[in-house]
Amino acid sequence: MMITKNRLKKILFNIAVSAALCGCSGGLTRADSAATRESLVPAESGISPTAWCTWATQNRSLSAKKSADGGVDKIMFAGDQGASLARENINEKTVFSDGGWIDDWPQIRGDMFFLFDDGWDVKPFIDRKSEIYLFGSVVLDGKKFPSFADANPAQRLKKLNDEVKSRGWKGAGLWIAAQCARSFPGEKLTREQVRSYWKTRVLWSKEAGVKYWKVDWGYRCLDVDFRKMLTDLGRELYPELLIEHSIPRYPVNSLSFDKRNNRFVGSGRFADTDADTLGRIGSLLKFSDYTRVYDTIAPFTTVSTLDRICYYLTAAEKIGSDGLLNIEDDVYLGAGLGCAYGIMRSNRWNFPTPHILLLDKKCAEVVRAVRWQRIAPAFSAKNSKTRVSEKRLEDSWTFSDGQTWWREAWGRKLYQSAPAVVARNIKLPRVVSAVKSDADLPFVAASKSPDGAVAVAFLPRVSDARGVYTPKISLSVDEDISGKKVGLFGDFESVSFKMSAKPKLVLAQDLMSDTPVDITADCAYSGGTLTIFGSVASRLCSGQPKGDISAPAIVFKAE
Repeated sequence: MMITKNRLKKILFNIAVSAALCGCSGGLTRADSAATRESLVPAESGISPTAWCTWATQNRSLSAKKSADGGVDKIMFAGDQGASLARENINEKTVFSDGGWIDDWPQIRGDMFFLFDDGWDVKPFIDRKSEIYLFGSVVLDGKKFPSFADANPAQRLKKLNDEVKSRGWKGAGLWIAAQCARSFPGEKLTREQVRSYWKTRVLWSKEAGVKYWKVDWGYRCLDVDFRKMLTDLGRELYPELLIEHSIPRYPVNSLSFDKRNNRFVGSGRFADTDADTLGRIGSLLKFSDYTRVYDTIAPFTTVSTLDRICYYLTAAEKIGSDGLLNIEDDVYLGAGLGCAYGIMRSNRWNFPTPHILLLDKKCAEVVRAVRWQRIAPAFSAKNSKTRVSEKRLEDSWTFSDGQTWWREAWGRKLYQSAPAVVARNIKLPRVVSAVKSDADLPFVAASKSPDGAVAVAFLPRVSDARGVYTPKISLSVDEDISGKKVGLFGDFESVSFKMSAKPKLVLAQDLMSDTPVDITADCAYSGGTLTIFGSVASRLCSGQPKGDISAPAIVFKAE
């Protein structure tokens, strides 16, 4: 059989990719060996305050509960009932036993905190409704973690943190209830008693070397003054302690349930959130070193979070905030916009209702996104100028019963919208391919970090008709990338960048890999523009673990 020139080029390319993924040398598009080239991804762990949070795995590794008719009891896993079960699922066995959660993410553990979420510091089988006053102790529960049950709370935390670090993680992070634990319901504490209470716990963390708090729900969760007090205490007593704040709220943007008409009403735009919530967010951003864009529900993860992060970024930039923003588990969105992540997914999930976004089958995305932060760490709003397209895209989804923990959505169709394109520190990228309708456009997020690295992310859409999907488009980015590292995340047709001269060499690699491949001959250069093709990214990322359906993500450098 005669082999054409294009067929031969593709064969050689695949050999090069295989060699890179296997860590061995092989045929390349150029004569030199890939094994001799330095990785485009630094070997040192990143500095971004990214964490892997136990909460979703506490929930989604629960055993299925059976209903009276023999089916799965969906109610058991919804709302507070599910949370109660999850609190029992964080303990010494689930975390530290051989093959426990602590042994996960071997490629990137050193880049992340291991965050112990809700349940670590309360007794077994606590009743949130009648015993909510017990939350917020910051004392590791001795029955759940018996090997760490010293009398001194600070020493319990130190043993815990030391064990986490000995397993290769950056350290332990702690979920913190936004309230003081009290001796009995209705106990009143003065302002000075509250301050003294939290001063003690900051000093416990200092003694233990714990450097990350995630301050979440509780009696004081909407009290911005309380949250500022915590940050001030941290800065005064333990400056290394990073305190993450959030404003807990509805899981979707600007929708409310109309009981009279049995449907949701509202714009689905975050900017239309009630004035009190937006005011709290603005006040929080003035002092918070680390702010989390609070919980959303799948499959609206991307559209809801994108619309929120646009608001947070532009609001933070107006006041010159020096804080970082955390977009939770939408890691490619975070990579595209220079934000930190609060990762929750795991390949351990065995929940009776599959996750709509199949995040348990997209763990390679996490590895790629976290390794990108070694190149381009998350950066603050103070170093940022966010641009937002006037064009918005709307996603919709009809939820079946049990498909989400939020019962109000069951059996109903909801809508969310967000800007089609968002960019930090660069001009808005332009779609240059022909599309039939808005349904054929992905969300696009792009940024240039203070160090010069450029990221572009192509993000999924959601509809009843097409499910979760990412339309492939061609994009033009008005940024000169000569000598810069560029990260491309997600599926696309092509991306074009400015280059003043035709590159002599273009190296690229799967962000999971440590060996670059010469893709110079697989790129196009014309009139000061370099074009990278999505087919190249897909082939570079073809060696991800079996069963993993992650979208590709590569880094390349043209010189």
